[in-house]
Amino acid sequence: TCDIVDSTVGDQIIYTPPVTLKDIIKKALGLFNLSDIKVIEQFTIPQFGASETQSATIGTSLFSFLESLCRQRQVIITTDGSGNILLSRASTAVIKTFLLNQVIEGQNTNNIVSAAMAYDFTNRFNKYTGYTQANPIGFNDLTGSQDPAVQTDLIVNTTQTSSTDQVIRKSRICNFVNENSTTQEDLLRRARWEANIRRARSTVYSCSVEGFDADQDGIIWRPNLLVNVIDDYCDINSQLLITDVTYNLSVEGGGTTDLTLVTPDAFTLQVEQDAIDARINSIGKGFIV
Repeated sequence: TCDIVDSTVGDQIIYTPPVTLKDIIKKALGLFNLSDIKVIEQFTIPQFGASETQSATIGTSLFSFLESLCRQRQVIITTDGSGNILLSRASTAVIKTFLLNQVIEGQNTNNIVSAAMAYDFTNRFNKYTGYTQANPIGFNDLTGSQDPAVQTDLIVNTTQTSSTDQVIRKSRICNFVNENSTTQEDLLRRARWEANIRRARSTVYSCSVEGFDADQDGIIWRPNLLVNVIDDYCDINSQLLITDVTYNLSVEGGGTTDLTLVTPDAFTLQVEQDAIDARINSIGKGFIV
C-alpha cells in the first residue's frame, strides 16, 4: 500500500456513474498494477451520481485522489494491517481493558508507563465556508457540534448558515471548494465534517503501556478500538479512540506499546441525521448549489 501513497496519476481514471467508491478504488488500483490489494468496506457507502464525477489531475498522488473521494463520503481510508485497503469510520465497540494512570494511595493498578497530552489548533478555524464547483455560492458551517463552545446562527434571508467557534478567533476563516458539484445536503455535511474532524483532532493523547496486549480482552492493541482512559496527571477521564499503534520489542525480552488516541468524533459526523435534515430544510428552496 505504500505504492499508493508514492505513485502519481498519469492517465485519467475514467468511471461511469452511478458507481460505488469501492469500484472506483479497484479500477484505480488496476491501472497501477495493484489489483491484488483487496478493498474492504465496513459499512454501506452511498454511490456517486452523475453530478459527482471527478477526475484526478496528472501528477496528483494516487492516495490524494482516493482520499478526496473518501472525504466526500466522510469515510476514512486506511489499511487493515495485511496490505489491504479498509474503508471505515470510528468503531463503536468499547474494549474491557482500561488505560490507567491514577494517583491512589497505597495502590498501583496502573498500566500506563508514560503519557502526554498535545494541543494543536493550527488546522482549526472560526468559520468554514463550502463552495460547489458548479455554482460557487457557498454556505458556512461549523454546525451542530456538541461542543458547548460552538454557537450557530441561521441567516435565512441570505440563504447561508453561519457558525462561530468561540475558542478560535474570528480572523481564522477556512474556505474550501468541493472536489466537484454536489447537492446542498452533501455540501452541508462536508462543511460540518471538516469542522468537527479538525476540532476533534486538535487534541491528541499519547501513552506507552507495558506489553502488546489489552489483557482483559485477549487481543493486541490495534487502531480503531474505543478504550476508557483515566489519567489523573493529564486530567483525563474519558472514552478515546486509538488511531496509531507502535510496538517496541526489547532485545532483553518483553516490550512496550505506544498508543495515540483522539476523541471518537474525530472520525464521525457527530450530529444526528434528523438534526442535519432539519437544518437543511430550514435553509429554504431559494438556496442554490
